[in-house]
Order: sequence, then C-alpha cells, then structure tokens
Amino acid sequence: MGRQPVNVTKETDKTLDPDPVIIRKQVGIWEFSTIKQPRFDLFRRWEEIVSGIQLFLRLVTEVSTISRTLLLFFALSQLWEGVETAILMHLSSSLLQIVEAGIRDGKADTLAILLAIVSRLYCLAFAATLNWWT
Repeated sequence: MGRQPVNVTKETDKTLDPDPVIIRKQVGIWEFSTIKQPRFDLFRRWEEIVSGIQLFLRLVTEVSTISRTLLLFFALSQLWEGVETAILMHLSSSLLQIVEAGIRDGKADTLAILLAIVSRLYCLAFAATLNWWT
C-alpha cells in the first residue's frame, strides 16, 4: 500500500472573525478541517463576559416583567433538576443501609424501612410531576 498524498490548504473565515484560520487537510477521500485560534486575549475575553452578563440581565428583567411567577417556577425546576439525582441517590443509599443493618443485626426495623420507601416514592412522584410539567 502506497501513501496517499496529503493536501493542506489554509483559508481565513471572514464571516465569523478575521482572526481564526481554517486549515483543511485532504487525506485520500477524507477531508479534515481544523481551526487555528489566535493567542488568548484576556481583554477580549473580559469584554465578551461583560457583554454576556449584560445580555443575561436584560433577558431576566424582560422575562420577570412578563411573569415573575413563571420565572420563579422555572428557576426552581432547574434547581431541582440539578439536585434530583443526588437526593434520589441519598434516599436509596439510606434505604440500603437500613436493610443492611437489619440483616447484620438479625432484626429488621420495619418502620425505618417503610419511611425510607415512602420518602423515596414521594420524591419520585414529585420528580415525575415536575418532569411532566416542564
């Protein structure tokens, strides 16, 4: 098997930013494109962060003037989505620890097991309701 010729071309993408350079590499029938970014510019990144924060604050104020209640529910549902898995994992772990202690001691604590199951089911029902709502 002989080696295929490799063609490398460089282009500047004028639509996005004059700084990045697109490098296209032709290997056989495959064409690989990579973007060579300019050096890290702290001042430019800071301007982008400030601009993004200003746009985010504008979005929040406009949405909050439309409906504060829906904005609050949305924020709470996003918060719940972030901690839902951790809470369910904690409830499962506590249930398993109670069962393990019952097996080890030879006496099951039925009330603790029942409370752990009910709390996990309640949490699952709440999560399902929120997932249906959003």
